[in-house]
Amino acid sequence: LAFAADLTVWRKLARFKEDRGFQMMWEIMPSGVSPEIYPKVREISSMVEMFSLNCKEASQLLEIPREDDERIIRELMKLKFQMIFYQVGKRGAYVVTPTDAVFCPAIDAPATVDPTGCGNCSTGAAMYAWAEGCSPKQTAVMANVAAGLSAAQYGPIPLIDGAMMNKAAELTEEYLK
Repeated sequence: LAFAADLTVWRKLARFKEDRGFQMMWEIMPSGVSPEIYPKVREISSMVEMFSLNCKEASQLLEIPREDDERIIRELMKLKFQMIFYQVGKRGAYVVTPTDAVFCPAIDAPATVDPTGCGNCSTGAAMYAWAEGCSPKQTAVMANVAAGLSAAQYGPIPLIDGAMMNKAAELTEEYLK
């Protein structure tokens, strides 16, 4: 869900989620990111399993320079989310849990043509991988493979067919090594 830090809405969603037995991932709305909402983010972290943000958003939220991954990750680990997908642009992404942080460099598969939508593509792949029980490392690699394949063409992926799934599986296995 891409939504603001509105506690009333998140509390209602948490009750609905408990009744229905599903997991949620929150992608923070960039326009609403500021240090003032951090207390709300902390509270929401106990209601939502997964969280996604990029280095600019994390820097604004935590008031830590965006280049200081180590400090940002230490602060993110204090939240109660089971998994945080922390994107650091062309460098790659981290999967952060309360006890660990795993980095995966960006995957250029086969070559970048158009990066539009890669963040959303990788966030969706991270959510899928985590919800399916993948490890932090597998989650980070699957997310970055999805972003790499998305960037290898203009616009959104027109068709995810067997060939595309096989390519993604091959790249995932390669990068897990």
